[in-house]
Amino acid sequence: MSMRIIAGNLKGCFLKGPKTLEITRPILARVKKSLFDILTPIFREKKSLRFLDLFSGTGAVGIEAISRGADTVFFVEKDREMYKCILDNLEKFKIFEKNKVFCTDVFDFFKNYNGEPFDIVFAGPPYQEKLCNKILSCFADSKVYNKDTILVLQHGSRESVIDENKVLEKFRTKFYGDTILDFFKELFVGE
Repeated sequence: MSMRIIAGNLKGCFLKGPKTLEITRPILARVKKSLFDILTPIFREKKSLRFLDLFSGTGAVGIEAISRGADTVFFVEKDREMYKCILDNLEKFKIFEKNKVFCTDVFDFFKNYNGEPFDIVFAGPPYQEKLCNKILSCFADSKVYNKDTILVLQHGSRESVIDENKVLEKFRTKFYGDTILDFFKELFVGE
């Protein structure tokens, strides 16, 4: 399966992928296009957009964000082969500046992160592990977000995603066959 960047200044460039797709499940082009169509207004309004790509795989989502104008992208991927793949893709496109790759577990990253919050956080964990509710819980206790951050969870249709902490509200859901994108923002609680 070839993976290419679909828009922005790297449009049409092909990403290096793993030797086998057993390691990762790349985001489908139509899902990625829809994701970024929805996020485009945020890219336009932010002067210096910070993007966090969790369970990064090849880095396709984060690199798409860079191509579309994200100022800083952090990639988090614990698989060593995929981590190397992201580094190779960043090197191939000469886009290392301001972008960082972490070879660590996402939940460890949440616990240890102490930097500036991100404008958009995207998480596409392995569907079979059903990690989205754990992500929501750890996200709410982390420093990766502020009141304006958008969280996007990509998951399979067999996983029900609910924020039990009542910190975030789901404001949009998109369906693509077995793939679902859920969009969250901080829940506004009136005085």
